Amino acid sequence: SSDLDRLGKLFNHHKARILFPLLVLASLFSVVYLFAATSNNSSSPELPKKGKGHTIRVALGNSFPPYSYYDADQQARGMDVDLWKLWSKKTGVRVETILIPWEQAIPKLLSGEVDVLTSVTPTPLRSEKMDFSKSYQSMEMFVYFHRKMGSINNIKELEDLPVAMPGGTPFVEMFKEMGVRIKPVYYDNYENLIKAAQDRVIHVFIGAEAGAGFYISRLEGSSEFRRMAKPFHTDQLCMAVRKGD
Repeated sequence: SSDLDRLGKLFNHHKARILFPLLVLASLFSVVYLFAATSNNSSSPELPKKGKGHTIRVALGNSFPPYSYYDADQQARGMDVDLWKLWSKKTGVRVETILIPWEQAIPKLLSGEVDVLTSVTPTPLRSEKMDFSKSYQSMEMFVYFHRKMGSINNIKELEDLPVAMPGGTPFVEMFKEMGVRIKPVYYDNYENLIKAAQDRVIHVFIGAEAGAGFYISRLEGSSEFRRMAKPFHTDQLCMAVRKGD
C-alpha cells in the first residue's frame, strides 16, 4: 500500500468536515485522523524512503486556508499541517512542513529541496515530472469579479481580459484547453490577491473556493464581489513526489 494514499484516504474519510468553521477547530482533526483506512493501490507513489533518523520535507501553500496558512502570530496552521504532525507521531519519522508561496512549491520539489507536495492538482504537464497519489479531496474553482462589472456568465467572456490568480496554479493551462485566452496577472498568495481586489487594482480573479472565498469573507466590503454561478473547474487534490522517487 502507498503512504501517500493512506494520507489521502485519511482526508477523504472526513472530507464532509472540511468547512470554514473548522478553522477554529484544527485540533479536532488530530483525533478524527486516527480512523483513516489504508489503500491497496500499489501503483501509487510512495513517500521518500527515509527512516526514523531522517526528515521528510513537505511543502505547503502559505496562504491556503483551511489547509495551510499562517495565523496572526505567524504560526503554521491548517489541516495539512495537523495531518503531517499526526503522521510523524504515528510513524516516528520526522517531518518538516515548509509553508511557502505556491509558485515556489513545484520548483523546490523538482530541484530536490523538498520531498513531498500536499494539496496539489495533477495536470498532463505536471505528470511528466511528478507522481501523484489518488485524489483525496475535490475543490471547486470559480471566477470572481467586482459587482460594478455587472455579470460574467461564461468563461468565454474572459477572452483577452487581465485575470488575476495565485502564482504556480495551472489556470492558464486549463483555460487554454477550454479555448479561452486570458492575460494572467500573478500574485504570490490568495491574501495579497484579495487585497489587490479590495483596492481595485484588479477586477477579475480566479481561484479555489477555499482560499479566495475565505479571504473575501474577511473583508468589510465582501458584498462588493460576486462569482460565477457555477465553477469553471473542479480540482482533484493529491499529494505528489518527484517522478521516480
